[in-house]
Amino acid sequence: MRKVNKICILINWVREIDMYKNLIKKLPKKKLIIIVNDLNDEEIERKNNTKEIIIGIKKEKLNYKMYSKIYLKEKYKVLLSTGESGAKKIDIISILRFIYSRSIGVILEKTKLSLVLLKFFGRPLVAGGSSSKLSRKYYPEKNLGDFVVKFPWSMDLNLREFPEKDWKDNFDIFFTHGIYDSKLIKKKFKNKETLIIGYPRYNSLKSKKTLIRKYRKKFKFNKNKKVIFWIPTHINSPNEIGTNITNWINNFKKLLNEYDVIVRPHTKTINYLPSIIPELKKEGFQVDDKSDRKIGELFKLSDLVFTDYGGSVFSSIYLEKPTILLNLPNDSKYLENKKKIVTFDLLVRKKILSLKFNDKYKKILITCKNALKKREILKKSVIKNSYFGNKEKINSLEKISKFLLKKIND
Repeated sequence: MRKVNKICILINWVREIDMYKNLIKKLPKKKLIIIVNDLNDEEIERKNNTKEIIIGIKKEKLNYKMYSKIYLKEKYKVLLSTGESGAKKIDIISILRFIYSRSIGVILEKTKLSLVLLKFFGRPLVAGGSSSKLSRKYYPEKNLGDFVVKFPWSMDLNLREFPEKDWKDNFDIFFTHGIYDSKLIKKKFKNKETLIIGYPRYNSLKSKKTLIRKYRKKFKFNKNKKVIFWIPTHINSPNEIGTNITNWINNFKKLLNEYDVIVRPHTKTINYLPSIIPELKKEGFQVDDKSDRKIGELFKLSDLVFTDYGGSVFSSIYLEKPTILLNLPNDSKYLENKKKIVTFDLLVRKKILSLKFNDKYKKILITCKNALKKREILKKSVIKNSYFGNKEKINSLEKISKFLLKKIND
């Protein structure tokens, strides 16, 4: 295997280009190589993902190689990865797990004993049950780099599993968004180092006024209206995909009389439900479906954010934006699964204004006006500091780049 004395960034999803972009600017191009993850390109969720990554990288004029061409052939001194490669393998462990899940696991599911086990042990012990696969997830990062950095993917943490136990042997240091995820990592991996980096993708955003001018033509802004940025997550329960959008369309289209509304459906949702784009446009919404968008700009130019679950909740908090959370129905399977694993975005809902999917338009309008009040905006600063820490806790990109460059010279 050829050893390469460079910093390597493994790009697993097109949106990761935006996540790394500001850090990449701080690194000398001759010391950097990008690896494009071309695994699982036929999966619906990753449709066109490899192609769009390459387009984005070429736009930034960066050197890159394909994962399938260099795996087990080249190894880099330093590697950064979100750990979201989607790599899978079939071995004796995965086969035994599959046999267990499709026998004992299914019995535990059907008899509801899994709920009892969840209560006592914190896990249902079904190993995937009826939805298990023959293959299992693995991390290829240690085969790509000598010193491997876990780059933070999201603050949408699975509090029962975070950090995943397999991370301990596959990553040497953990870059984190803030003090909250750092604390959880140090508690579980006592000898691992963490480095708080915040959200580098949101560094150095232009002013709101400048961004409004930049996007005025694309989104047809009315200078007399405030802007709502609606950023729904991907609902991965098969019968519920896109319902976190369609449930709200009828009431939200009434808001267009008072607000400009930009909707950004999740890329995965668009892959499963491409009809959602023309449906939203037909109702008068401005739709953003550019997968490599510098998403911080849309947060920054907006006056109010609508989101529901996942990482966008914490992006909005980090940027201290007036925010309203949109709740799924109580019988949602997606929501049920999140409650089982206790995701962090469920806990944070206690501190932020929210709406139920069957709330009347009058309630929606009042909640929008309340979210824009000064006391709600000031509250976001307090919430942000409790999860991410103050500015002094977050390391600058200059410090991070020096840290990485030092590693390739050690």
